[in-house]
Amino acid sequence: WVTDAAALTDPDFAWHEFAKLWQTPGDGEGFMEGWLSLDAEQRATTFASSGDFVASGGPGQAALAMAQALDRTMTDTILTLYRSAVRVNEQWGPAFADIPKPGLVIVPSEDVFLEGSMARRAGERAGARIVPLEGLGHWWMLQDSARGARLLEAFWAGLG
Repeated sequence: WVTDAAALTDPDFAWHEFAKLWQTPGDGEGFMEGWLSLDAEQRATTFASSGDFVASGGPGQAALAMAQALDRTMTDTILTLYRSAVRVNEQWGPAFADIPKPGLVIVPSEDVFLEGSMARRAGERAGARIVPLEGLGHWWMLQDSARGARLLEAFWAGLG
């Protein structure tokens, strides 16, 4: 198994402010309506302003790709996902230490939504290999997909 969200299982985990908003009926829908009312360029600028996209001269290709993909299905899915995981650390945390081995915990150094120290602690409890991704954020798979693919392929190749 591979995860970049091991921090969710840490006993001290707390949701970021966007998640709290999305988890609130009515407020989450209002937020998503606002997002959908923007054009892709405006949404990309909003995504890039979260501090999680490394870009110069504009929102960057990763933020733009994400902004272009945002539609009603995605916003509804975001709300459903976040509302299903309000107490995720309480629900998943205790069993995470017993997850079957081997595992890989990816820790992007610039993730503004998930705390790296929590991800490392969770990975250690689970006996997982922990790999930092220096210079990448929460959307590392969009920021540097080739680097992410090499990391995953190397992990899987080492299992055989």
